[in-house]
Amino acid sequence: MREENVPEADMNQLSTDNQDIVETMFSSAPYSTATGAFEGALYQASGYYRSEQNCIMFTRTMDFCRVCRAAIEEVIDEHTKALH
Repeated sequence: MREENVPEADMNQLSTDNQDIVETMFSSAPYSTATGAFEGALYQASGYYRSEQNCIMFTRTMDFCRVCRAAIEEVIDEHTKALH
């Protein structure tokens, strides 16, 4: 798409449409609210795991999953301890 100079807005729309499909698919999945080890992350189908089905490590969701949020908060807390 970039080689063909497709407008950025068209590429963004494709990404949004794809994310809508993924979120609809995952919302009805049996483990959609579970935390665990779901194979497929880092643009690899196997060998890497994510903590939730719809995690930023797998899709372009705008939200971090519970495990990613907790890890981010822990890092922020560690770096801001000296400020308190």
